[in-house]
Amino acid sequence: MTRQISAAEIQILNQFEQNEEHKGLVNSPEVAEAFIKVIGDNPITLQSLVQAAQALITAGWKVYMSPAEHAYNQAYSALSEGKRQIFMAFWNLSSTKRALIQDGDQGFRNASAILTGMGGHPFTVDSLNYVMVRVGNSGHLHYAPPESTCQPGQYSGRKIPDQPTNRSHAEVLRDNALPESLNRERVKNVTDWRARAEAAGSAANTGFGRETLRGILVMQPGTTEVDWQATTAARERMARVKESGGF
Repeated sequence: MTRQISAAEIQILNQFEQNEEHKGLVNSPEVAEAFIKVIGDNPITLQSLVQAAQALITAGWKVYMSPAEHAYNQAYSALSEGKRQIFMAFWNLSSTKRALIQDGDQGFRNASAILTGMGGHPFTVDSLNYVMVRVGNSGHLHYAPPESTCQPGQYSGRKIPDQPTNRSHAEVLRDNALPESLNRERVKNVTDWRARAEAAGSAANTGFGRETLRGILVMQPGTTEVDWQATTAARERMARVKESGGF
């Protein structure tokens, strides 16, 4: 039997929604119906609604959006219908999907950061691509992991060494010491990654695009030194945007 809700109780429901809106209350028919079922025949009051929310959360219901999702919904809701279509066209580009994490809170944060960075720019796919690079260069985006170049069943080619047992601490240190030849190879690798990063910075078709790519620098955590391998990955990832005409 469906419960009859009085006009006074509808006002209380509306007041509860307004009170909880800043927390990201999920406003859907399914959640509203679940609230009513939990309250049952008891009076609908602000207190009973708060208690019902806690009971639903405990039972595994999504009653509130995460702060990241709530922030994105607010930014997206503020767009006109035309701008929403443009943003979704940009968001669904294969180049955007390869560049950014789009799921979960990291995806919501990425979308919010790009929408926030659009202030003052014409709302076009090209501008969204440009803002994505600028915001990413400031360290406010979560990038998708690079695509693997290994085929299923392949491995790096290195033989897994047998693990000797009963070795002394001195033997472990000796066996794991980096030979001078490998030290030189490590320096060479840094140089090679820098050269590759600089090549990636020249991958765009226009001077504007090249300057944008060259502006991407990823620093080693806790230092002022450039991580050239990470910089290469970031530049190459963004260079793929040119496939969609973003540069």
